[in-house]
Amino acid sequence: IDLTIFPYFSGPESQEKRPYVNADHMITWGCPKSCSYCINAFYHTFYQGQSRIRHYSPERIIAELELLKNTYGITYFHFHDEDFLLKSDAYLSRLASLYSRRINVPFSIMASPGSVTESKVELLQEMKCSTVAFGIETGDLSIRSDLLGRMDSPEEIHRAVALFNRAGIRTSSFN
Repeated sequence: IDLTIFPYFSGPESQEKRPYVNADHMITWGCPKSCSYCINAFYHTFYQGQSRIRHYSPERIIAELELLKNTYGITYFHFHDEDFLLKSDAYLSRLASLYSRRINVPFSIMASPGSVTESKVELLQEMKCSTVAFGIETGDLSIRSDLLGRMDSPEEIHRAVALFNRAGIRTSSFN
C-alpha cells in the first residue's frame, strides 16, 4: 500500500497539523439488513439471498494495520464497516487480542444498536475504541421502520448507548 501520493502521508511535517495521523480501513463488507436507502438492499436482491458479508482473518487485518501504522505513523483508525459488531464473539476476541498487542491505537467504528452486546463492548474497550457511530437516521419510529426499513427500537438504541457510556466510549449518531 503506497499512500505517499497523498500529501497528508508524505512526511512528518504533515503530521504536525493534527493531533492524530488518521487512516480509514474496513474489516467487514456487507450487511444483513435491507434498509431502503442502502446499497445492501440491492445486493440482497441481486445476489438472491446469498450472504454478502465478507471479511478477512484477524491475522490479515492486523498485518495490514501494522503496515499502515509502521509505514505512515498512523495513530488513529476509522473503521468504516457498515456494522463493525456483526462479527462473532470468537472473531472479535481474536482481533482484540492481536490489536491490543500489535496496534494499540484508538479508533472509531459504526454499529447497529441491535448488534451491541456487553461482551462486544468490553472487547472494544480493551482495544481502545474511542467512538461508536450509530445509524439512527430519525427519531420518528414510523419513518425509521416503515420508510427506511430500520428496525432498531428505541429501547435497543437506549440500551446500546448506555452500554457504551458505562464503558467510557463516546457515542454519536447519523440523523
